Parts: sequence; C-alpha cells; structure tokens
Amino acid sequence: MFVLMFIVLLVATETSVWAACLDGFVPWRGPDSDEFAINSKGACMPLCSNGHGLNLSNGVSFKLFADKTTTPSLNIMTDSMTCYADAVSGPGAGLNMSDGKQTWHLYTPIPCSTEYTVSYSCGTGATGNAPDARIIDYGALLGLGYDYGTCYKKGYHADGWYLDGVVKSPGTYVPYDYYADKTLTIRWSPSTFAAVYLCNTHEANNMYSSVAYGNRFTPITTPCAPPCGKKLVGFDMQDSDGSDLGRRLSVGESFVWDFENSIRLSAVWENDDTLIQTYTLSYSCGTGATGTPPPSRTVKYGNLYTPGTDIGTCARAGYVFGGWKIESYARTNTKYYPYTYSLNRELVAQWARPSYGAAYICNNGTTNSSYISGRMGSSYKPDTTVCTAPDGMTFAGYAVQDAYGVDTGDVIAPGASFTWTYDNNIRLSAIWN
Repeated sequence: MFVLMFIVLLVATETSVWAACLDGFVPWRGPDSDEFAINSKGACMPLCSNGHGLNLSNGVSFKLFADKTTTPSLNIMTDSMTCYADAVSGPGAGLNMSDGKQTWHLYTPIPCSTEYTVSYSCGTGATGNAPDARIIDYGALLGLGYDYGTCYKKGYHADGWYLDGVVKSPGTYVPYDYYADKTLTIRWSPSTFAAVYLCNTHEANNMYSSVAYGNRFTPITTPCAPPCGKKLVGFDMQDSDGSDLGRRLSVGESFVWDFENSIRLSAVWENDDTLIQTYTLSYSCGTGATGTPPPSRTVKYGNLYTPGTDIGTCARAGYVFGGWKIESYARTNTKYYPYTYSLNRELVAQWARPSYGAAYICNNGTTNSSYISGRMGSSYKPDTTVCTAPDGMTFAGYAVQDAYGVDTGDVIAPGASFTWTYDNNIRLSAIWN
C-alpha cells in the first residue's frame, strides 16, 4: 500500500519554474511544498522525479522503495549503498540522502528561492566602486556589460569578467543556471605602451619598442647610428612631452615598466657634454598681455621639445593667442622641435587681431553677399555702390548695427572711413533719404 501511494504522489506532479530536470523527469512536489536538495556547500537544486525515483540536477539518481516492516518509511538506494529515513510527513520534516561522496538534505518548510543576487567586484589590487548588484531569476539571461563602474587598476584595462573562475566576454549573455548568489569580478589585462628612441643626432629616427605594463624591459642598444663614431652611453628617460624624468639608463640596463603612458628614451653619447647639457625653457605672455605664463621646464641639448597647449592665464584684450616664438622663429603649440641652443631660452606668446566681418544691409528689398573683412584697430571705407537706391531716394550713409541687428548708435557718412572698434561681426545698414 505504501509503495503504491508513494508512486502516485510522485507521478501527480505539476510543471514548475525549475528547468534543470533531465529528459523524462519533472520537478517533484512533496506533501507540503516544493522539495529541494541542499548539499554540504549550501547549493540549492530541485528534486526531479520520473515516478519511480528522484534525480538531482547534477545527475545523481536515487531509487525509492518502502520497507513494509517499518511503515511508514522511505529507503534511499544508490548503486553502492542503501539509506533509511523517516518519510516526509509535514513541515519541518525531512530526510538525508548520500551518494557516498556528499550528503543531500530534503526539506519542506521553505522552498529555495528562484531569485538570486549578482554582485560585482573590482578585483584584487583595484580601487573604485563596482556597479550596483542586481537581482536575476534562475534561468534568465545574464548580460555581461561594459559598465565597470569607477574601478581602476594602475597600468591595466578591464576586458571582461570572471564568473566562477571562468572568463566571460563583455557584450555577451549567459543563462543564469546557478542555485546561489554569484559575484562577477573584473578581469584586468596589462596595457601596452611605447618606448620611443631619440637619437640626438642629425639622423631621423622612428624606432620604438612596445612594452606591457609590469613587464621587465631592456632598451635596444642600436636604435641609432653613432655620431662621428661615438659610443652610446645610455638613455635619459623623458615623459611623452619631452620633460626629463630624472633617470638615466646604462646600455643594457633593464627596469620593470610602471609608467601609465608612453615614454621617450633620449640617447646619450660618449664624451659629448653638449648633448647631455640641461637648459631652462621658460615662457612669457608677451608685450601688452597680462596673466601668468606656464611654468618653466628643463630640456637637454638636442632633445625634442613641444611648446604645448598650456598658455597659463596669458591674455591680451582685443587679441587672440597665435602661438609662440623662440627668438624670431615661430613655434606651433603641438609640434616638436630639436633644442639646439647651448643656453637658456624663452618662448614668447604671439598675439593677433581677430578677423571679423561687416555685412551690407541694403534696406531696398534686395539682398547681396558683399561684406568687409576687418580687424580691430584698422581703418575701412565702406563701398557706397553696393546697394541700389529705391526710386526717388538718395543714399545717406550707413548705420552700424551689431550681429543681431541692434543699432550701436554709430553712423558712417557717405564716402567716409571708420576705425574698427568692435569685438564681433557687425552690419552696415543703408540709410535712405
């Protein structure tokens, strides 16, 4: 009787949210609530039944049968052993099953949750805040995104996630088939930078070495042809802008790369003091300008330098910044130049009058595309023949308006000149009498 009743109980099963059962098995509902198995590590998985036995989602199968001498009872049999326990009879009751390797406990009071928490971690050695945790249903797709929060690790870049020690690529989806909360940990990979060689000779050179952060790096010993047969002594290390980092490498010396950007290795040649002499390159706001120029910098003879885009707080009323000059030579902000002076030098800011436009407004029902290109402080004579006078009217000059058509109060008589004192575009509106 007990065997028959128990088998009927297993067969009369409704399909539930658990999708981990093997073919031929369905989730088993016990006498009081959903039944689950909890292993020794706390992992939760459903019990699945085919009417004659139970199957755990990890493939371990147990056969069920009644012992008529100990009714009501339930025996659990694996391939290697038989276990005995009281049959499930109500809330709080349960039984243990063992396959000889780990023990599983069936319980009835509270079903295992179908919702789990996915947390995020910046990982070992990283700083910052990982993305917020999220709730996900069992069986749903978990998106592996590119949002790494504010996580940061010096010299490394984030390029994926670890889930249970397995690398998952960003931009992909994986089914969440875990019966437990999980943590996604950022996978960090070392970034690659360049060491650019500067020969400090008349020879042009485009050689560089690629280096991964944290790796030991040894500069090559023959990046340049020696000047006049001189021997290479080593390299002075500079940042990407050419500023000296205060360290010289001997030929063959190596170091562990701990820079977060590319650097320059400036060749030092034997017995040539002019090539390794250091000078000061300072800045000036220039004549008529106010403010504070950028700070001075040091540069070695023959090394490349760039004026840079920093102009400090330099400004000149009515003018726009037009670059730098060293002596009488113009220097563009972002270009590189060899320092061939054997003394300190100064970069002086250059200022230019901005160019504006004065459009003619005829006020006679016609339009035209004529205009004057003007600069602050220069004198201009408007054309009196641009506009055709309306019938019966005579040209009486131009009213000066701003770019939006608002009168400035200035009037230019016919044939007269005016000095440009406007710091924007203007309109010359024809006056008719």
